Parts: sequence; C-alpha cells; structure tokens
Amino acid sequence: MKKGKHIALLVSVFIALLTMLGIYLHYKLVPYNENRVKIGATYMTMNNDFYKVLNNEIDKIVEEKNDILYTRDPALDVNKQTQQVELFIKKRVDIIIINPVDADSKKLIKAIEEFLSLSWEEKKKMGQEARYKVEREFDRQIVVQKYVDEVVTVTEDEIATAILALIEKQKLIAEGAGAVSVAAMMFGKIPV
Repeated sequence: MKKGKHIALLVSVFIALLTMLGIYLHYKLVPYNENRVKIGATYMTMNNDFYKVLNNEIDKIVEEKNDILYTRDPALDVNKQTQQVELFIKKRVDIIIINPVDADSKKLIKAIEEFLSLSWEEKKKMGQEARYKVEREFDRQIVVQKYVDEVVTVTEDEIATAILALIEKQKLIAEGAGAVSVAAMMFGKIPV
C-alpha cells in the first residue's frame, strides 16, 4: 500500500512540475502586450463556410497584432448567443462582432444594451485604446493596394433596375447592396 501511495505522490508532483514549467515557458515565449485589444465574435452558426472564412481572416489579423479573439458558435440558438455576449462583457472585450441569430430577440438586445450602457469613461477608455491601436497599426493605403483593383460607381436607378431584373429573371429578391455588382455588370461598368 505504501509503495502505491508513494508512486501516486511522485506522479502528482511530476505533473505539477510539468504544469508550472509549461506556464513559465508560455509567459517567456509569448510576448506580452498590455495594449492588446480583446475582440469577441459570435456568428449565428459556424456551420456556414462564409463565417468560417470570415473568422479565419479576422483571426489572422488578430494574431499578427498579438491581440485576442474570442470566437463563439451559438449554433442558431439565440439564448446561447445572448450568454456569449454576456460572457464577452464579463471578459471586458473592447469590440463585439455579432451576426445575430434573431435580431429581434429581447434578451440579445438587452445584453447588447448592457455592453452599450457602460459608463462614458469606460467606453471612452476602451474606444481610445482601440483607436490608438488602429491609428498605430492600420494603414488604409496598404489595404486598398492589396484588395482593391478598381472602383466603379452605379446610380440608384441602375441598382433598382438590377433588383427588378433579379426578381424577374432569377426569381431572386436582393437588397440594394446585394444588387450593386449586378448593376455594374448590367450597365457595362465592369467587364464580364
């Protein structure tokens, strides 16, 4: 019996030492940034590839900046998403990215209002920290050069015509923003 207890004690001590060593190495190897921006993201579901790709791109930028991204999947459950927003508030995130499961949910609206109801000083401090970080680290010209090939404009009448064409020919209802690219193609503003 005594031999078994000694082995169990040695194993426990060994595990504790490994844990402490792991924590020590983590803090030595991962640079600490006191100005890290904490971002909470909750999409209606992560089963949709669009949200996966979107989140992966956000995560790349967050990792480059050594910031923190908390991503949660409510799995189309508004109550779960409300809990996630409340958790973000408890973690004192600076930014919440939300694609609501139900934009009319009273619980979700209440949780968002709680985030928005932080004192002016708290909001001001969080906003200033995020703004300073963006001003220091975000260069719009680099983004434009990397992702924008050309800018074209369409009129409201062209957008309306595109919406009507989508309804009549494709049996598809689109909002104005969704019909902009169709309008640009229909009216020869971009080569097809």
